[in-house]
This record gives sequence, structure tokens and C-alpha cells, in this order.
Amino acid sequence: MADVRTKNLPGAARAKASATSAPSKVTRSTLPEFEREPTRGPGDHDGFLQGQGAHVTSKAGHVATGFELGGARGSPPVEHAFERLDATAAASLATLAKAFAAPELQAVLGTPPHFTKSDLTSMGLHGTLRGQSLATVAPALAGALGEAANFLRARPNAAFLAQLSPSKGITAEELASARLAGFSAPHAAMLKEALTAFAKSAAAVTPGDTAPEGHAFTLAEVTTLAAGGACPDGQELAAAIPDSKARQAFQSAAALIAQNPAVFRQLDLSGPGMANMAMTNGKFTATDINRLLGANGLSPLPHRPTFDALVKATLPQVVKPFTRPVEIHDVDQAKRAELARLYTAWADETGMVAHHQAWHSENGSGGTKGKGSGEKFLQFHAQMGEEFRQYLLDQKPPRTDLFDANGNLPTWDTLQPLPKEFWEGTVKHQIDWRLPGFLSPEPRKGETFTLDGRTITCLNDIKSPDELGRVWGESGAHAVAHNQLGAEMAGFASVRDPAFLLWHFGVIETNRAEWLDTESGKAWTAAHPSGWTDPFADAGKVKSPPRGIALGAKYPQQPRGPFWTDDQIREAGVGFVDPAKRRAASDRVATTPRAVP
Repeated sequence: MADVRTKNLPGAARAKASATSAPSKVTRSTLPEFEREPTRGPGDHDGFLQGQGAHVTSKAGHVATGFELGGARGSPPVEHAFERLDATAAASLATLAKAFAAPELQAVLGTPPHFTKSDLTSMGLHGTLRGQSLATVAPALAGALGEAANFLRARPNAAFLAQLSPSKGITAEELASARLAGFSAPHAAMLKEALTAFAKSAAAVTPGDTAPEGHAFTLAEVTTLAAGGACPDGQELAAAIPDSKARQAFQSAAALIAQNPAVFRQLDLSGPGMANMAMTNGKFTATDINRLLGANGLSPLPHRPTFDALVKATLPQVVKPFTRPVEIHDVDQAKRAELARLYTAWADETGMVAHHQAWHSENGSGGTKGKGSGEKFLQFHAQMGEEFRQYLLDQKPPRTDLFDANGNLPTWDTLQPLPKEFWEGTVKHQIDWRLPGFLSPEPRKGETFTLDGRTITCLNDIKSPDELGRVWGESGAHAVAHNQLGAEMAGFASVRDPAFLLWHFGVIETNRAEWLDTESGKAWTAAHPSGWTDPFADAGKVKSPPRGIALGAKYPQQPRGPFWTDDQIREAGVGFVDPAKRRAASDRVATTPRAVP
């Protein structure tokens, strides 16, 4: 179960995999290099632990991130932070995809084109592919293929290879399947193995603890154990776990927990009764691990990005062209009903209503609190959309039938009525509104917006996702559907309404994709390939998240009246079909100073 409650990819990881680097000598220690990771302060469980983000360059010259545990001598260091692992995995898969498309490799890869596990070994160790030197036959891809091979063949990354190569070889079709599914399956496999190893040896490192459920580990203790430090009772780790393989597995598991705050958070929430309480105690026991494993309750990351989302962040030259999603009225009724049902189920299962209220209570209506608020608003809701996408893919069987041919969720033509399947939580079923000129590819006379003293006439005048989010917020465009559909949609509980799906993940996300397709958007992605300032930003973080709420529960402090009210709709009112609504919005702009809700 995905969860944005504290974050969307924890921390501010800015991984840049070097899959497109110039040809280089392929060695056993070849790894993609990463930028230095900013660190967070003590006790910030939603970011990386203090000091864990720094990278250390070894004498061999490779850049190691986090802890180097396990693996044979000379093999790549083991990485335990999921988002950096995923970035490297995405770069590796992208490199294999480029190899399948490279004319110079077609004859070498055979019919049908494929890589075997032996190919990975020869590329990683010797820089050769089926007896031919990569530097000779494919010099532009030689270095990247070596790096990809070394990553995939490393034993700690076996779960990634298992997903990519269910048969004897890796084919383009299997690569495409992994591209759609993302990395949730490898995460789950790695977590199960690691947490089982931790639980198995937990008693050995705390023999004096007689608590019924075993020793309650803190984050600081787990971090110390991951680094090979003393056990909680003071004994040396080597003395507590004499067997080197068991000790190595325990340390690796500790590192995985320490470097992935979402994993620690789930363990923290897993104690008896915790599932229905908005609190944590900052500790977990081996019994908590077994309880979670037994209930299949593990969610590797609050946000499990797809291959395409990651590859944008790691390969600057990969640009996904804009394709307009299918319009919801063109989706058959049965699929509309299923999409609406699964969306509400996802929102209830993740306790999203409570988090949505907490976020808006701290951040206003979205994009209305000056610089920085616009991108935070867009990215938080986009990350929710990605989580829902993953929820659909996690169904058995995966609900790929609910995406269009390009993998998009449906959008909504807002001049048409809301389909009946999406009425839950609304009192009106039509907004009769279209995007104004300042949020459209082409300008329209009299439909402008002023941002920071600059006139915005169309999408191309917007220079960043932050500006886009602020235009949506400050003009009142975001408030339109919430306000006009009314009832639950006008308040914080709107996040569980199927109409929210069409409005945020359909209309607003499609508009952001349209902006990325403008010249200004392309200039932005040239410097920010993911489309965001920081693709791993903690956009959904709140100061006091209501943790561990009961399924389907609502935050106890629901607003008495609607949150998205008429007075928030200002310049965006020019998009209404009704002349009276247009005049009301125009009068509001002329007579009422802009509020910051």
C-alpha cells in the first residue's frame, strides 16, 4: 500500500546515474556516480539520517553511497536507500533499452535480440559481449553497458534482475514489462529477506532484554548496528553474531531500515493497537517485524516510482513526448465504474483524507503562499497520482486496462458533465468551465494573469513548475471544480471522491504535461530532466501527520463549512460559460484584495 503521508520519496536525493557517460574502462568497481546528498538534522525521520547522505570516494576511485556491506571482494558496494537503488536500476534498464535499439548490436544480440546472465558477467568483468569488445562494436554504449551489467549481476540486486529476467534471457518485451511495473516487486523481495534476517538475530544482539516482545530498537541503535558498532547492551557485534554470513545479513538489514525512513516508520506503527492511533513511539521490536511480514503489510516506500518517472530523473536526453490522455467519456461505463471504485478504495486504505487535511491546513488551498508553494502543490498531488497508478498495478491481475494506450489515466473535458460513476461526494455534476488563456497553449484576448508583476498570456509565459502551480492557485483555477461540484468535493475529504481523480490526476496533470511541451517547459526540463526542481522532494510532508489512522477514518477536525469557496475564484473565472459567473469573478479581482487561504 503506497502512502504519501510523510513524503513521496523521502529526503532530497538528487541521483544522476551516469548511464550516458563517455566510454570508459569497464572494471568490477565501475558504478554510476551520484551527486553529494544533502543531509537533514537529527531526528528528521522523513529525510535521510544525519550524515548518511555523504558519499565517500575509495582508493579504487568509485563513489560509494551509504554503507558498503556484503558482496565479493571487488564487487560494487551495496546500496540500501531505495530511491538511489531505483535511480541506478532505471539507468541500467534504460541502457539495455538503448542497446536493443542500437543498429550496431543487432547482429550480436541474436534473434530475437536478448541478453543472458552470462552476457552480464562478460560485459561487467571484461567489457565484452559474446566474444566481441564493446569498446569496438558499440563504443558509445560500452561504459554504460558495463555499469548496467555490474549493477544487475550484483547479488544484493538479484531482485531487480529476477523481475527483468523471469526466463533465461532478457528480451525487449520483458524490459517493457518492467518499465510499466516499476520496482515494487524487487522492493518487497528485498524487504522480506532483510527483515527476516534482522528478526532472526535481534535477540542475539540484546540478550539481556526480557521484555515480552523483545528489545525495542530505536533509529539510533539501528544506525549504529548497520555501521558495525556496538550492540544496544554494549557487546561487540562480532561477539553477538559470530557467524559472518548471519552478521553480514543482519547489518545489511539494519542499513536498509536506517536508510529508508518509510520502512522504519511502518515498523514503528506496527505495535499492538497502533493501527488505530495517530501516534508512534519511535521504536520497533522483532515481534513487530514478524507481525508485519505475517500480515503482508509491508509497503517498501511511500512512493514507488515507475521506470519512466525515474528515467526522466537519471537520463537527461530521454524526453517523453506529450500525448493527450483519453477523455473520460470515451472510456466505457464498466471501466469508469471500476476506476472510480478503486480510487475511493485507495484513498480509504491509505487514510488519505486525514493527510490531505493536514497538508492543506499547513499549506493553504495550494499554490497561494508565494514562491515555492506552487511546485509543492503540484508535486504533492502528482505524487499522489503516481501512488494511485501503482495501486492499480498492484491489483491482481494488474489493472492496466484502466490506462490508455500511452499509459495515462483519463482526463476530463470540463465543458462536459461529470460522468455518473464519479458523482460520489458531489452535489453538482457540471462546472461548465474551460482553461483560461493564461493556462492554455495559445493566448486569448482579455484572459491574462499577473504573476510577480509579469503578465502571463499563455502557458509558454510560465517559466517553472512553481510558477505554474502558483498560477493555478492564485487565479483560483484550482478552486473551480472543488467549489462548483460542492458537497464533499468542496472540503478536505474531497481527496477520496472519484471527481478528485479526474480533476487533479486528469485535468491539472494534463495541463502540467502541456506546459512541459512548450518551449519554456522544454527549457526547464533541459536543466531539470524530471520536470521538478527536486524529483525526490518531500512535497507531501506535514509537521504533524495523523499517523496510523483507521482505514477510511476522517481527521477529527473536519471544517464545518466548505474550504474552496466562491471568493477564491478570481482571474480563472473568465473560463466560465455563464456570463454571471464571469462578471462575479471579474468584480472580485477589481474590488477585493487577494487573500491567502
